Amino acid sequence: MSLFADTLVGEEDSLTKTGSNKTENPSDSMLSKVSGRKKIGELLVEMGFIGASDLDEYVRRAQHAKVLLGQFLVSEGVLSDVDLAQALAVQMSLEFRDLSKQVILTEVLTSIPENIIRQYRVLPVARENGALIIASDDPRQSLATEELVSTIPAPFKICLSPRSQIEKAIDRFFGTQRKTIEKLAVALSKSPEGPTQGSGSSHAVNFGQPTIDSLLEKMFEMALRNGSSDIHLDPADGFLRIRERIDG
Repeated sequence: MSLFADTLVGEEDSLTKTGSNKTENPSDSMLSKVSGRKKIGELLVEMGFIGASDLDEYVRRAQHAKVLLGQFLVSEGVLSDVDLAQALAVQMSLEFRDLSKQVILTEVLTSIPENIIRQYRVLPVARENGALIIASDDPRQSLATEELVSTIPAPFKICLSPRSQIEKAIDRFFGTQRKTIEKLAVALSKSPEGPTQGSGSSHAVNFGQPTIDSLLEKMFEMALRNGSSDIHLDPADGFLRIRERIDG
């Protein structure tokens, strides 16, 4: 059974409890379960990522470098961070999610403050059966932080995703691409030839006197640059949301 597959953190009846009925920190429960599982090196051998004859040497070199074995193997190019995330997911009995195939809605991404997402490198990626799905490349570290756990709206579940994919998604949404899309949406909603619903927001960029053709051209240029396969225009009360489907 996956650690969080049937346990929704934040629902009182589903929280892990001690014999004295005292509710534990979710990260404590995770760490106690992981401690009884196979070491990551053994799993990497079993999963065919490294050879059994190489394990001891890799462990020695990782200890000499004073880094975790998995981090060392990724830095040496022996593993990809996707390989490591898959192995960690098995070790922790967590779901592995490939974010390159995940469509993340804006409403989900904004459920956790940006500064918390960046600081702890976690990403809300979906909402399923009422629970917020949080992607992390190192749940043992991130969930050990009370600030993060107290910030995530309950109930929530944790999944394992590669670090590079999490960082890419954070930069894509909270970086310059998101700001460009928001500004374009505002300008499009204000254009005399564009949608008449709503007036946009106060941080609109001045495109001069944009026409619908020029705004659409900018939107398509940006989609081509990002490798988008789809563009979705969602009129809402007071604004127009532009969404792109990337990597799937």
